[in-house]
Amino acid sequence: MRVNPQPILLSVFTTCATAGSMSDAMHIDPQALFTFAGALAIGVLLIQVAHRLYISPIILLLVGGILLGPEVLDVIRPTSLGNGFPVILALVVGIVLFEGGLSLDPKSYRSVSGEVKGIIIAGVLLTWGLTALCAWGIFRFPLTFCLLLASLAVITGPPIIGTIFKRLHVKRKLHVILHWEGVLVDPIGVFIALLCYKLVAYGGEATPSALWEFGQRIVGGALIGGLLGWGLATAIRRQWLFEDNLNIAALATAVGILALAEAWKHESGLLSVTVAGFVIGSQNLPEVKKLRAYKAELIEMLIGFLFILVAANLKFGRFVALGWRGGLLVLFVLFVVRPLVVFGSTRRSDLGTNDKLFLTWVCPRGLMAISMSSLFAISLSRNPAWAPMAGVLEAFTFGLVGVTVLLQGSTTRGVARLLKVLRPAQTGWMIVGAHRLAREIGLFIQQQGFYVVLVDQNVRNAALARRSGLPVVTADPVTLDREDYIECYGVGNLLAISEYDDHNALVCQHFRTEDPDLELYRWSEKAPEERKTTTPGLLIGRVVWRVLRLQNLRAMDLMENQKHLDVRRTTVKQMRHRDRVLMGRFGERLLPYVPQDMDGECEVITYQPFAVGIDIMIKPEWIRFTEAKNVDDIYDELLDCLKSDFPDLDTEGIHTNLIQREHEYSSLVGYDVALPHFYTKALSESVVLLAKLAEPISDIHSNQEVRYVFLLLSPEDQPKTHLQSLAEISRFIMDKENRQQLKDARDTEALVSIFFE
Repeated sequence: MRVNPQPILLSVFTTCATAGSMSDAMHIDPQALFTFAGALAIGVLLIQVAHRLYISPIILLLVGGILLGPEVLDVIRPTSLGNGFPVILALVVGIVLFEGGLSLDPKSYRSVSGEVKGIIIAGVLLTWGLTALCAWGIFRFPLTFCLLLASLAVITGPPIIGTIFKRLHVKRKLHVILHWEGVLVDPIGVFIALLCYKLVAYGGEATPSALWEFGQRIVGGALIGGLLGWGLATAIRRQWLFEDNLNIAALATAVGILALAEAWKHESGLLSVTVAGFVIGSQNLPEVKKLRAYKAELIEMLIGFLFILVAANLKFGRFVALGWRGGLLVLFVLFVVRPLVVFGSTRRSDLGTNDKLFLTWVCPRGLMAISMSSLFAISLSRNPAWAPMAGVLEAFTFGLVGVTVLLQGSTTRGVARLLKVLRPAQTGWMIVGAHRLAREIGLFIQQQGFYVVLVDQNVRNAALARRSGLPVVTADPVTLDREDYIECYGVGNLLAISEYDDHNALVCQHFRTEDPDLELYRWSEKAPEERKTTTPGLLIGRVVWRVLRLQNLRAMDLMENQKHLDVRRTTVKQMRHRDRVLMGRFGERLLPYVPQDMDGECEVITYQPFAVGIDIMIKPEWIRFTEAKNVDDIYDELLDCLKSDFPDLDTEGIHTNLIQREHEYSSLVGYDVALPHFYTKALSESVVLLAKLAEPISDIHSNQEVRYVFLLLSPEDQPKTHLQSLAEISRFIMDKENRQQLKDARDTEALVSIFFE
């Protein structure tokens, strides 16, 4: 790539819109402007059409670019951009490589299955080596050039694989293998292609000077990218950059790294931006997730723009020059190398023959292979020694990509049906929330033989779920795209049980738009008819678990050692409380409720209430049968119960305030019950404590007897929860049977048994 690196940024805006001659700085060549703007607009348009038709965008982009190019309609003319064309190509490929580096996750290489690791190693080595040997045997090109040619065959096409499987549901294991093969092999192929290109561009011979130049560009380019990438990551971590400017700062850094590396040594810029992206992405910074989302939209636009240009620049004569030998090489890669890779790397796995045949058939190439081949071809064509081979490089890559995308994209469904690897129904579950209740439900689903994945932004809850052996996606479920997470493959049911019913409704609304076939369920404290909303979308999803209150949901996390869920095998007729069933296996169906027409045996996980007849946050340790003789001692004893659960609670301050309030007005509410209550910043949930006095005391205001003390403490910012708890306690006291049970209790154990089964 012989590009003058000094004016690389300025060239984008000047040479793109002007003809080769710069005699008149104010003159804008209409053809150059139309080529630039037309490629951008048409590229984005064709991508949107492809998404609507559920086909790979690369098909429409290649066909559209060729039709609009000089070889057919002559509307888009890349040559009109003059020297700006290779500059644009270098910049766009550099930004795409930077985004690819951001997406790399070193942990992925350690977490994938043995089959994937085998395909990665065998796929890279066998595809690269055998393709290079075949190319050398057919064309008799120098071996270094054959290695470069073969490296482009290594680069896979993850977006194309994702498009193929968007509406094609095959066995989960096959989908996982193909997904990770594309994601992990693609960047390896890019690195190999960059190294081979540098070796070819600088002599292609193992002379001391060539090796020295080669080493300088590899080591120097990696150092520049690594250091500047680390610098940007540090700036992000220490919040030196404004959050609103993070995206443009990262983009400017990527372009700057490319320009700086090119200014230092030609042909080192692409490696530098790839390394920089990898260094930033490996830091596991929360801001990088937002950066990736922004880059994904930008990259999609740049890919459309780039492909229109490179397809329009393609010359049919190069395919003619490639001839039968090029076709033979493409067939060799597809029908010799690929089967060797799959059957060789999975010989010790439990995959069946049909599974392996399906993996053999599906391996499309895509975006990066074509981009890099075009960039390499433009650069090598300027070198007389490599010019005759540059066209072969580009034509072979276009041919390989075109054949794999068109052939495999159009026949994969038929092949999958023929080999019987289709998955008839999406039976997996996605649970929105990873709190204790969600984890327990997830484990129950796993035990029933169904797949489940949890989605939660709470890092602590996600870590606890992973520790339990549950797959977790740490992301915002309201904006989550299932295609971005292999963990979400196979999901046909969604259960939204976060703590906020409005959030659950929004999640269901989002996924109904994304996939109309999903079965949607959500927890809500309100029945659909109770909701007052002008937004019909908020009523999407079947409401389940009305018996479960918000206090109970939160309390489960607080009371990890208490058992409030019960798994049992029973019959539908024997169920006393069907409304307490949270999830059940009914024959081959798994449902978060008991269907009215259901009968026979089932296995269910049920909710055991925290209290009998009262729905408040209370623990057995917070209930006392006391010998206290005055209010002061009662409060001391009750508040002392909270020290183990809330060590930072200012019990002395609360005690002082309660006594002061007791002197100002009576907490007696009737039926010998006192109900003092207080707000405090130290709590995140409302808690209730109970004391029964062995001997009643007198209320200082009315001289009436006080025999029972319910103490309610609530967070300052939750008045609604506080009032609900007061109402629940009042309702409990008003029940004659409850008052009789309190009266009959003669010790703490008997008192606790009133509230806990």
